[in-house]
Amino acid sequence: MRQNSKLGGSLESFIDEDLIWAEIDKATDPDPALVRDILAKARERKGLSPFEAAVLLKNTDKDLDNELFSAAIEVKKGIYGEHPKLDAEWIAQIVRDVYDVASRKSGEIRRVNINCAPLDVEGFKTLNEAGIDDVGMGVLFGLFDPVFEVMGLLYHALQLEKDWGVGPHTISFPRLEPALGAEIAFNPPYLSSDHDFKKIVSVLRLVFPYAGLILTTRENSELRAELLEVGVTQLSAGSRTYPGAYSDPEFDRPDVQQFCVGDNRSLDEVIQSIVSEHGYIPSWCTACYRLGRTGKHFMDLAKTGFIQKFCLPNGLLTFKEYLEDYGSDETKRIGEEFLRNEIKKYIDPKQKKLVEDRLARMEKGERDLYI
Repeated sequence: MRQNSKLGGSLESFIDEDLIWAEIDKATDPDPALVRDILAKARERKGLSPFEAAVLLKNTDKDLDNELFSAAIEVKKGIYGEHPKLDAEWIAQIVRDVYDVASRKSGEIRRVNINCAPLDVEGFKTLNEAGIDDVGMGVLFGLFDPVFEVMGLLYHALQLEKDWGVGPHTISFPRLEPALGAEIAFNPPYLSSDHDFKKIVSVLRLVFPYAGLILTTRENSELRAELLEVGVTQLSAGSRTYPGAYSDPEFDRPDVQQFCVGDNRSLDEVIQSIVSEHGYIPSWCTACYRLGRTGKHFMDLAKTGFIQKFCLPNGLLTFKEYLEDYGSDETKRIGEEFLRNEIKKYIDPKQKKLVEDRLARMEKGERDLYI
């Protein structure tokens, strides 16, 4: 017992040396069965008594120590969930869940892009058996010599062509941007200027004439406009880069986001720009994926130019659907005028009528119409 002048009373020490030494002596050279019983209890994640902790610490059996390590890993992962292993089947289930979601307007989500961690061979086989036969490739520019990176990308694509008869369906080329917890991201060792980056995109378009070139919102709106002209075919818009951001009204939070966003325009603003400044058709077409025009089949159609017979009308139809359900008043005004002008350009009267009929059906409420 000892006196505590501040509290004005006596306190008993909670470190009872005699008890601790007695339990240590009792725990010395423990029975393996007792050790395993304690490990089984530990896996229930309810904690252990001091004596049970002493048993595990005084054990000298290396095999039992390995069981201890495994139990500790299991409990940590079970509670904190740090970096769970997400295999191809988990990804497949998430996609099913996404496809089950329906909005109040156009309805279901029709296509999902998956950006997953590197897969093992079995993972790729699982996805292929599920019907995924397109492969995207890309480089995070800023970590190594950009010329070497482009060359490596090309050699990879050539190997795919050699082995499977088809190269990448899409190419992505993000530049390393400042990111929390990644010191190198604030000072990339191989930083490309905007001019050099534009050269990279132009060369990629020439090297991969039939692949989609994907541009993220890392870049600012002015540079994105330039890159759209020299080769980009797919754009991100309205991106938010941290968990929960799409439901967060204060979504621009550099303290938690994955990377800095350079183009903060909304999807509607980007659509207006694509139409009014570039004269391009914004397309949400998913027809090829849903009708089996993928992999080598798609590439054969693309290389002959035949795919344009589908891309143009389906692009117009999906743009019309966007305008009907999501476009702002100004975007609708610009978009409807654009659609009328595009329809006038049709040379084939049969296809023109086909598209006009579907556009009229959309105005009456039908959705998901494609060629």
